[in-house]
Amino acid sequence: MKKLFKSYDSRVAPVIDSHFRQSNYFYFYEGDYYDWFIQLIISQLKMIDLDEPQELFTTSVTVQHMWMDLRLMWNESEYDDIHSIYIRQEHIWSPPLDVYSASDVKDHRDQDFRIVRLFNDGLLRTYVTMRLTTNCPLDMTEFPFDIQTCELHFGLSGVDVDNYNMTIVAPSNELEELCGMGNSAWDVINVTCGQMIHYSVRRAKARLAVLRLVLKRNPLFYMYMIILPTFIINLIAIGGVFLKKSSPMERLTIGFTHIMTMTFILGLVSEKIPKTKEIPLLGKYIVLSLCMMLFALVVSSLLKKFCAITVDNRRFGNLGQTMKIIVLFGLQFLNAFSFFYMIYRFLKFELEYGRKGSCHFRDDEKNYTKYSKMYFEYSTEADTELIY
Repeated sequence: MKKLFKSYDSRVAPVIDSHFRQSNYFYFYEGDYYDWFIQLIISQLKMIDLDEPQELFTTSVTVQHMWMDLRLMWNESEYDDIHSIYIRQEHIWSPPLDVYSASDVKDHRDQDFRIVRLFNDGLLRTYVTMRLTTNCPLDMTEFPFDIQTCELHFGLSGVDVDNYNMTIVAPSNELEELCGMGNSAWDVINVTCGQMIHYSVRRAKARLAVLRLVLKRNPLFYMYMIILPTFIINLIAIGGVFLKKSSPMERLTIGFTHIMTMTFILGLVSEKIPKTKEIPLLGKYIVLSLCMMLFALVVSSLLKKFCAITVDNRRFGNLGQTMKIIVLFGLQFLNAFSFFYMIYRFLKFELEYGRKGSCHFRDDEKNYTKYSKMYFEYSTEADTELIY
């Protein structure tokens, strides 16, 4: 410790000079030299919440943060083969890790217990556990059978992109565990790591390490709490409107009760989605139920008057009853068809994306090509051994 920190200044970042560039090849990457090589390895990931109306994604992430400081090197053979030591992070220079597009970042580590492991070749490694709340644009067109893609962008604040190279990896043997860290409402079905150059205001560039998460909604709650009750209510209410002995007031009571129920359910759905111009699939299903009831009320009232006017003429009276039966069975068929269509979408959705922990999502072109500016990195065991 005395030898390492005798002339060490933690206020100054390490900079590679021309002499060192000629003698060390591992700072040469893709035709450029970088002062810093920084690597993030995902150690733990836990989804906490996805606030759909606000489009905010909250997660807890533990990353293994690794970088090089060649001022802190020693020959282990001179010190009884000691190849690493543990020191407090406040005594060394650390890269200013930042999370872009984050509305809230909380570091769970106590300031007095931030420990860094220093290796004899100048490699430093520490663990950072953060609770992140980031922006996540949502596409609710297929709600509740939807797949959402959220990203975490890590970068270095105020550092020019020409001075560092930053990568993020998820060890391939731990992908299955990462994909099992969703919650009761969402499953994490894919974890992809990569990089991208972000252009901000006035074409300022930032090199970002990107962690891309693909989330699958668990739609069973909406099936038995909204879709199934809506089908049963439609089935009973439409039949009650066309009862032969029902009075006009009774038909209006049934119709308005049904409309109020559907409006209440529609309000529950609207609280779960952002205020966008797209109408979700579940919203279309509920609006269709409202339209069917309105149509049933209008037709039953008109047919009742038609039958009353032509009561002395049996031919037209029977025609009115026949039309009532046709409309009744037509609406019931439409109700059953829309319900079984939702069942079909549910089964198709579960068969296609319901394989928990599979982490194989590269064939889904809709989501894979959504971020064409991001170039992906597929980690191997070697990636987690050395930062260079």
